[in-house]
Amino acid sequence: MKIISDGKKFFIRDYTPKESMSLKRQGVNLRYDNKYNCIVAEDNIFNRILLDLNTDFLLSDINVDSIIFSEYLRDYQVKDLKKMLKYKNILNRNKMGYGKTLEAIEYCKILNLNKILVLCPKSVICQWQGQFSKWWPESVSSFVDKPERDGCAQIYITNYETLDNTKKYNLLKNFTWDIIICDESHRIKNRESKRTQKVKLLPTIRKMALTGTPILNKPDDLWSQLNWLGVKYSGSNYWAFTERFCEIEEDNWGKKPLGLTPSDQSRSLLSKALNLITVGGDNHSVTLGINRIDIKLEMSKEQNKLYKDIKRLALDTLNEQGITIKNGMDQFIKMQQVTTNTNLFGDIKNPKFEWVKDWLEDCDSKVIVFSKFTETLKELQKYLGKDTVEIYHGKLSLTEREHIKKKFISGDCRVLAGTIGALGVGTDGLQEVCNNVIFLDRDWSPAINDQAESRIDRSGQKKVTNVYILKMRGTIDEYVEQIINHKNDDVKELCEWIKSWC
Repeated sequence: MKIISDGKKFFIRDYTPKESMSLKRQGVNLRYDNKYNCIVAEDNIFNRILLDLNTDFLLSDINVDSIIFSEYLRDYQVKDLKKMLKYKNILNRNKMGYGKTLEAIEYCKILNLNKILVLCPKSVICQWQGQFSKWWPESVSSFVDKPERDGCAQIYITNYETLDNTKKYNLLKNFTWDIIICDESHRIKNRESKRTQKVKLLPTIRKMALTGTPILNKPDDLWSQLNWLGVKYSGSNYWAFTERFCEIEEDNWGKKPLGLTPSDQSRSLLSKALNLITVGGDNHSVTLGINRIDIKLEMSKEQNKLYKDIKRLALDTLNEQGITIKNGMDQFIKMQQVTTNTNLFGDIKNPKFEWVKDWLEDCDSKVIVFSKFTETLKELQKYLGKDTVEIYHGKLSLTEREHIKKKFISGDCRVLAGTIGALGVGTDGLQEVCNNVIFLDRDWSPAINDQAESRIDRSGQKKVTNVYILKMRGTIDEYVEQIINHKNDDVKELCEWIKSWC
């Protein structure tokens, strides 16, 4: 059997029927090509692993043995950097708070890269600027407020929304960057979004994806991130990737990817590939861990009656409007709000607010309180008082967010109440003054909840992180947690497979 590659596909000739069947059993995606009178397979990392071929296309020509690494790096960060420097493009999947930003900056510093584009959430632009100033002070002179046309040495740190501005986007495309760093790269997991497609069109020599949660919901979240790193990392066909690594449900609306495939062969293949093209993902001893505590509360008679009425109304609405994902989510949100923010429905006692008040009276520590809903946090502030609670949400400017964070860190308030979407991403420094988190309600995605917890459980935390999850007994709160646990099982199982091939 002879295997020849033209860089895009393999041409397999002089094979026997037995060899062909063996390749199919291994999971190689084969098809017969009449034009070339042979079987062909796409040249990507998965088929290279299955065909036992080299993966040299991933490698750079840098000699890492001659590099002296900074003494402030942890052992696992040195190990990560040695691997990162060997590869042209790579995904860093270290957990939040484990130093992905530092590793990326050190990578750029070692290679003395001049043209650096960092795409990140708006809330962490200041953090990136601060980290560059701290770990690579000489680079500060290269900071620019907008990309320069002449392509001089520059570091441009901006948010993903910049891609939506045609004028600014065209400036980004004016020249070839030394490296593009996509922070929170799960932001480009949707292969069909215009933003994802624009990121893929930006010219660059190197690419680095950073995310502690490469899989937010399902394994197909990986495809677009890997595809940005290179077609050979992902394969060119989304559905070929998805059908190989996901369970697929098919109904009248077509095919839909669910969780991780039950096939041991496919899981093993994905684990081997990810082990080659990623760093991180292990639970290094940078904190003392998380102590999760479920708090089950009883509804008052008035709240229980209200919950049953809303539930009955939700079922009636679904029967009238039809059971669609949107209609279902609308009704679920109303039911969640009954368990978390009773003030929306009148002057009804709120057991969750009462529990938070009791907790504050019983100890003198600071606490981060999370909710999906800004209105819930505003009601909590009214209940506990503005001197006690500061609110952090998505409509605040970067300056306002930084001011509120500093007030909490300095001790001017005991409770920092934030939405999971705003406070749960990219906020650093809280771990130095607080080790307690309370969830009034939870997001449907386990990865998003994990991100929120990691604002506290990250490098610099000296204590065990206490996470209190408030649930009203016999309500949608418990149902949401069941869904979260099911998704978590999938992600954890994939991580275990990856570890087994390290």
